[in-house]
Amino acid sequence: MIRRSKGMHPGEDAATQVQTWPGGPKVRKRVVTDVLTDDAVLVAGLEAVPGVLEVVRAATGMRFAAVARVTADRWMACAVQDGIGLGIQPGGELPVETTICREVRQAVGPVVISDAQVDSVYFSHPTPSMYGFRSYVSTPIVLPDGTFFGVLCALDPEPRDLSAPWLLRMFRLHAELIAFQIDAHRRLAVGASDLAESRRDLATSRASHASSQADLATSRADFATSQTDLATARTDLRTSTASLADERESSDLREQFIAVLGHDLRNPLASIDAGAKLLAKENLSERGRGILDLVGKSVARMANLIDDVLDFARGRLGGGIAVKKADRVPLAPMLRQVVDELATGHAGRRIEVEFDGIGDCRCDPARIGQLLSNLVANALTHGASDAPVTVRGVMIDGIVELSVSNAGRPIPPEAMANLFQPFVRASSRPSQQGLGLGLYIASEIARAHGGTLTATSGPEATTFAFVMPA
Repeated sequence: MIRRSKGMHPGEDAATQVQTWPGGPKVRKRVVTDVLTDDAVLVAGLEAVPGVLEVVRAATGMRFAAVARVTADRWMACAVQDGIGLGIQPGGELPVETTICREVRQAVGPVVISDAQVDSVYFSHPTPSMYGFRSYVSTPIVLPDGTFFGVLCALDPEPRDLSAPWLLRMFRLHAELIAFQIDAHRRLAVGASDLAESRRDLATSRASHASSQADLATSRADFATSQTDLATARTDLRTSTASLADERESSDLREQFIAVLGHDLRNPLASIDAGAKLLAKENLSERGRGILDLVGKSVARMANLIDDVLDFARGRLGGGIAVKKADRVPLAPMLRQVVDELATGHAGRRIEVEFDGIGDCRCDPARIGQLLSNLVANALTHGASDAPVTVRGVMIDGIVELSVSNAGRPIPPEAMANLFQPFVRASSRPSQQGLGLGLYIASEIARAHGGTLTATSGPEATTFAFVMPA
């Protein structure tokens, strides 16, 4: 028979177990069990947990979700859905000091990180780089008696937009559901233990029969209460699932609206362009030809704005900008053509080009050209007009590196943190035009190619560097 003792340290459970050794008397032995392991087994057996983890992954787009037991000095996985091969299994432990869950436990509050690389609080935290994630969300699981149990968390190597208020509400609701189930199962286990002890006492003494029946009635009442709580939690889960479905439908409608808008804007724009080209063939005055030239430039700028809006829609609503990679693409000629086109449109500006040993590589040439065009156009817009823009490219050990540098006023530190976010510009000069999507689209193209786009800025120069595998 095993009886639990009180006053143990967190994470330990003492028991006294009677053992009979062959040929000898009965011996009482101290047995220490691991409560965290028991809690992990309990959570792994909860019916709602797999569905909760699936809903969390579907709602956030994050591929790793878990329920973890967290104490002051230990972190143990209870239930895991791992879509990124992180290698954490139920029952596995991590050093708690290397996790962000320690902050969640200390504050008893959620932590939400859409992109660790630009997060104002966690950009220098060692945990994201240690475990290779950029987006992260964690909500405390607090039992009905106020005891901190652990966390419901999700993470992904890619950044995710976690700013929607309903996402955090959904996490909290699911954490409360798990807490209710843990509490219900613990109370059931206590009730079952009391019932078993009552039956043993009944076998040895009929006098305790009334007491054991009372204990049984109490256990049944607790079970009925926990069942009611569980039914309420299930109803709340169905409500949150329906809300998630509505949000997905709204997202689809937004994406369709932007796609149709881009298509409908292109048609009248094409008519204007065609009409301007027909008028150019007429015998016009010098003033008329100047007006036609302005119309042509406005049409080109409008077409670029429409392309940026559609790329932004694909990146934010469609899971990233789509690329069509081809093998053995001759990269250098295409890059030179992009620079030549920009130089033609910026007469009087000097662009220095240096491409050393860039051979064929696997990429989407149109998208790489778009990336370079955005970076060079950005340098021409923000750089000093009396200094050259420098474009360099090399291929070393199967890695393609492209950089674009310009002299001029450095980018303010407050702008650097959000430089690759949509609708953000490197400066705020009144003459500046455009939607502020160029650097965001360039960063999305880099990410779609498995590469990175970074920026550095100082008194000497501002440099954007793109690196990708060849």
